Amino acid sequence: MDEFLIINNEWIQMLLRFVFNLLFTGIIIKIINQHSSEISRHTSTFFIISVIVFFLCFTLRQIDLNFGMALGLFAIFGIIRYRTEAVLPEEITYLFVTIGLSVINALTTGGFGWLTLIIINILVCLSVLFAEKYLFHADDINNRNKIILNLPLVENNMNSIIIESINNLSKEHNISIQNYNISKIDYKSKTVQVHVLFFKNGK
Repeated sequence: MDEFLIINNEWIQMLLRFVFNLLFTGIIIKIINQHSSEISRHTSTFFIISVIVFFLCFTLRQIDLNFGMALGLFAIFGIIRYRTEAVLPEEITYLFVTIGLSVINALTTGGFGWLTLIIINILVCLSVLFAEKYLFHADDINNRNKIILNLPLVENNMNSIIIESINNLSKEHNISIQNYNISKIDYKSKTVQVHVLFFKNGK
């Protein structure tokens, strides 16, 4: 009977922590989607990784696992998804945030009560919000003379298409182009992101 109660308590703890983890992971994903359109396409990946890491950690609570080995294991999860394409630093940062938060929510015991967990999760969410509003996109806020073009990726004459789009942009908005660079090529969505630096004519 006592063993049955212990098992039931473990199930309840797992479900409560799982819902708790999903709630705050969802808040972080919502913040990312609202403020960072460039990496919003990967937020479903953050969600799935968060779920599997949580259950893995909760299961490993019963196993005496070397701490260094555990960190190495999570590092492997982090690089598997992102080996085939260039990744923004923000994507790696948020991947680490979702993994770290899932580990904390799954493994904390003893002196870490629910109030402590709530405070930690709230602070992490506020940190993500602050970073999105004031740090990661500070260059976009301060540098008003930049336009981001998202062009369809084609196999032939891509350079000519970029130049033609930039010339049309210059004529349409009466601006002079200072420089441009290809920021990202996304083979999955077949788009090319081009950053165009300019100054307004007459200024």
